[in-house]
Amino acid sequence: MMLLPVPFYLHMDSSKSRGASGDGKRRAHPTANEAAEAYSAPSQTLAQVIADELRWLPRRMGGWRGMALFAVFLAILGYMFPTAMGFSFLDPHILLAYACSSPFFVSSVAVESFADARDFAPPRVMLAGKTIAATAFGWAASVLALGLALTSVNLREWHGSAVLPDARFLAGVLGLGLALSAFTVAAAAVLTLRLPAYQAKTILRRAFFIALVSVVLLARYGEVEWRDSLTGMLAPGSILRIATVAMLVFFAAAGGLLAVASRHPRYSGEFPRS
Repeated sequence: MMLLPVPFYLHMDSSKSRGASGDGKRRAHPTANEAAEAYSAPSQTLAQVIADELRWLPRRMGGWRGMALFAVFLAILGYMFPTAMGFSFLDPHILLAYACSSPFFVSSVAVESFADARDFAPPRVMLAGKTIAATAFGWAASVLALGLALTSVNLREWHGSAVLPDARFLAGVLGLGLALSAFTVAAAAVLTLRLPAYQAKTILRRAFFIALVSVVLLARYGEVEWRDSLTGMLAPGSILRIATVAMLVFFAAAGGLLAVASRHPRYSGEFPRS
């Protein structure tokens, strides 16, 4: 059942909106003249860049159409699925998929952010601000979906007290979701510097869709030994240790991708100043 809403969400594209990347085929980085104009504007701090990125989220999401699709997707994940499944929703594989859904929420938003040529802060500050804001959005969206789903299950099956996953399990999978969000945003930064926005979005969507389908198929139809091994790793006593290692790997990979992006002329300060 976890596979059903994913294709629906893959159509949630802000390239048709009146956002930063226009028709989705805008060049991935500014020209020297655009960079010079940005440098001539008042320089923003990191906090101001983050605040601006959060303020522009509706545009990054595709305007009213994108936000409406986002709300529908949250309704499906946060209400329809969990109420249909009842306490079966608390299966660790399903909770893991929810907690790690941030790439599907953030991929288009991150590409739209990095495709926007309006840079009003020092290059590295701009890169850091866009990364932090997009990462926070992706993780918050996945946490919201999971929170709504757990609330829906408990309201439907209420017996006097809330039934929630083990705290260690939640800490592990939510931390992993944050690391995945950061990795997705960093990958979006590198891809958008080299490809048109629509191509960058397509690559990210397909990559994470394939990853999700692979994990779900492995959990349901893989060899018994593989399934038992995966189930064992999701036990509360194991997930926190495994998730910590995975988080370090994804954060390290995100740092490496951002280091690559920071050497690009847009973020290295090599464009001529006015």
